[in-house]
Parts: sequence; C-alpha cells; structure tokens
Amino acid sequence: MPILFKKTKQLEAQVEEFWEAISEGAIVFKHAIKDYLDGEKDKFEDRIITISKLESKADNLRRTIENQLYSQSLIPEHRGDVLGLLESLDHFVNTAKTTYVISSPVIEYLQSNNIATTELEQFNAQEFENPSRIQAVLKSRTVFDKQEIRFIIDASQKENYYIDPLSISSKIDTEWLSREQVNTLKTLSGQSFHHKWQLVNALTKASDVWQLRANKKLNKAYNKDIKSKRQYLFDSFRLSQNDNDN
Repeated sequence: MPILFKKTKQLEAQVEEFWEAISEGAIVFKHAIKDYLDGEKDKFEDRIITISKLESKADNLRRTIENQLYSQSLIPEHRGDVLGLLESLDHFVNTAKTTYVISSPVIEYLQSNNIATTELEQFNAQEFENPSRIQAVLKSRTVFDKQEIRFIIDASQKENYYIDPLSISSKIDTEWLSREQVNTLKTLSGQSFHHKWQLVNALTKASDVWQLRANKKLNKAYNKDIKSKRQYLFDSFRLSQNDNDN
C-alpha cells in the first residue's frame, strides 16, 4: 500500500506539472495573438517558439503519465477517460502550432465520405496555420455547412506518425489491447502517416478489430473503448516537433 500511495502521489505531481505547462501555453498563446494583430512579428515568432517548447514538455509529461497509468495499472477502470482528458488539454496548446493542409489525399478522403470537393480544389496544397484561419476561409469562400466545415478541418489536420517496431514491442500495453489488435498494429510496422484518419484507415483495412460498430446504444461501450485505444496509438506514435526536425 505505501508503494502504491507513493506512485499515486508521483502521478499527481506529474499531472500538476502537465496542467501548469498547458496553462502557461494558454497565456503565451493569448499574448501571441495580440502581437500578431499588432504587427509585432518578432515578438509573435518568439511566442511561437515558446509555445513549441511548452508543447514538447506537455507531450513528454503526457506520455510519462500514460505509461504509468498503463504499466502500473493505476485507476484502470478510468484510464480511457483520463487519456481523453489529457489529450483534450494537450490539444489546446498543440493547436497553436498545428498546421492544416488541403492536399489531394485529403480531398480523396473527403470524397469517400460524401463531401463534395469541387470548391476545395482552389485550396489544393494550401496550408493554414491554425483551425480558426481555415474555418474563416471555408466560411467566406465556400457554401459548406458547419458540420461539413468541422469535418474538413479535422480531416486536414496534419500530424506525423511513425509506427516504430521497437515501440510496439516495448511500450504498447498488450494487456489492454487484444492480441488481434496488437498483431494488426504490427502489420503497419515501419509505415508513416500524416493524418489520424490515414492511420485509422490502415488499421481498419487490415482488420475489423479496429472498426467501430453501428452507432447504437448497445455498442456505446465498445465504440468508446475502440476510440480510446485509437487515441492511445495516436499518442504513442505521434512524432514530436523535435522528431520532425530531425
């Protein structure tokens, strides 16, 4: 019991440090927006560098927290919820430096989801520095409704993932993921992806064990579990800014 209590206190301290990084990122982001609107380019770029460092710190802390939750079986009945909360908070500071691109693969993906993409051809290969910018452009220059715009923004979000074979064998929680899910993941070893949906498509194409079931009440718990596991893979294999630079 004393050992478990000590581990729990360490986890609490790490969560507190993670929250402080997120909070500081929010403050810096607020100042960065003001600098941008005031035309203070040098100050704005300095803020973005600071946000990048805070994002890396938050990412490292989040991974440490997640590894403890999984490897030490701390609050196992709530780890999916905790993971979702960590990701939501981390996404806040990531937003300041995440880019959005409407590329040919994105357009093809949207077409496969019954989104008419004729109006998007004018933006092909164009990058947007944040979700607010791409949302404003889509609202002013297209006739998409709010739901379609949200879907387009999510699909165009660019993040790099690499399925590292060593991470599969050394870091992935094989007690939480089923044997079939782990084996499916192994088939993607060495592959790279630039969008979440690309990784999800590869997983579901390889096996139905990563598929969501019909959106019905009786499938709610199952789908929640699959979404949590997908998010776990996103967090485990997402490349940090430093990895991208290297």
